[in-house]
Order: sequence, then C-alpha cells, then structure tokens
Amino acid sequence: MGVLSQKIAQGRATREKLIAAARAEFGERGYAETSVEEIVRRAELTKGAFYHHFSGKDELFLRVFENIKRELGRAAFVIHGDYKPFSEPDSRNIRMDETFHARSNRDIWRQLNDRCRRYVELHIDPDLRRIVLVDARWVLSWETWQRVEGEHGITLLRADLRIAMRRGIVRALPLPTLATLLTGVLNETCLLVANRPQSEAALDDAMTVISSFLDGLQTDEFRQGSGSLP
Repeated sequence: MGVLSQKIAQGRATREKLIAAARAEFGERGYAETSVEEIVRRAELTKGAFYHHFSGKDELFLRVFENIKRELGRAAFVIHGDYKPFSEPDSRNIRMDETFHARSNRDIWRQLNDRCRRYVELHIDPDLRRIVLVDARWVLSWETWQRVEGEHGITLLRADLRIAMRRGIVRALPLPTLATLLTGVLNETCLLVANRPQSEAALDDAMTVISSFLDGLQTDEFRQGSGSLP
C-alpha cells in the first residue's frame, strides 16, 4: 500500500471510530447531553482529529443518522431476500419488477404488511429511537431530515407501493404523498410502541390498526380476489 493510500485508509478508520463512538454516546445520553470531549474520549482520539474530519457535533450527528437510516432501510427490506444495494433508483425498480413478477398478488400484499411491521420493530430499540425519532427531529432541519428519510426509508417503501399499484393491488393514488404519509404513520407508531411498558402487545395493537389502514388502500378487484394476477 502506498503512502497516499495508507493515509486515506487511516483517515477513513478515524472517521469510522468517531462515528461509532458518537452513535454510542448519542444513543445513551442523547444529543444535548453529549459533548465532543466525551466522543473523542470514547473513540480514544484527540479533539484535533475530530475537527479534522467534522466541523462540529451537528455534522457528526448527521453522519450517524444517515448510517442508522441506511442500516434500518436495508434490514426492513431484506425480509424476503430481495433487497439489493442500488446506485440509481430506476435500475433498482427494474430489478424489483423482475423479482416481483413471479409472485402472486397475495404474496406482494403480505410482504408490504410484513415490511411495515419490521420497520416498526427495528425502530423501537431505545438507543436508536432516541437518535432517529427524537433528537433528529430538532437537531436537523426539516429539509435534511426529509432528504435522509427519502433516501433510506420513503424511497424503498415507495418502490413497494408502486409495484402494488401496477399489479392492481393498491388504488392509484399520488405515490410520493402516499409513501411520505405512510412513513410518518410508521414513525409515530415506533414512538407509541416504544413508550408502552408491554411493547410486544402494543406492537400487535398498532399493527392491527396499520393493517386496517392498509386494507383501505386495496382496490375492489384485489379485495374481491380477482386482481390482475392471482
């Protein structure tokens, strides 16, 4: 490895250590109670190293938030083994169309419900909830929060809904608006479930309501069992 490559690798390793340390601190203490000093102490680095890579705590928080949302998006959409990383949304949609082509409408509908439940389950971890659903809402601007949600949450859900519409399962509605509103419902559900003492029972109750909400999106043809495909 050349000198330049080694420096790049070292810089990347330093950034990863800072992000990991910040994620642990933000999860345990919350953004407001976490200082740069505590982050670098946990990472076993110096403040000079911190400010070489990040302009401040807010920029580091954004990187932590992006990483978590990326992980959660992939985890929520890998239930049936069809998630693949993608560089262009259109190319991913083509691959998803091919994946779904051989599936029945009932399987597609079941998967949409499964993914909604999985999304909530993944977000109710106390540390992740504090970062993603509590602190992110006031630390980040609304535009930044929406951008990250769009890249790692809403976009993936929108792909499922688009296919369901094409297959005649879900009624034709404004897709971006539907995906954004459904994501908002799921995010609020995460907070509701996480704050209940019996979280498993609360999750079941919440998913009963969400399933009823999703049922209202069905086309008459699909509801009656005569969709475009079996």
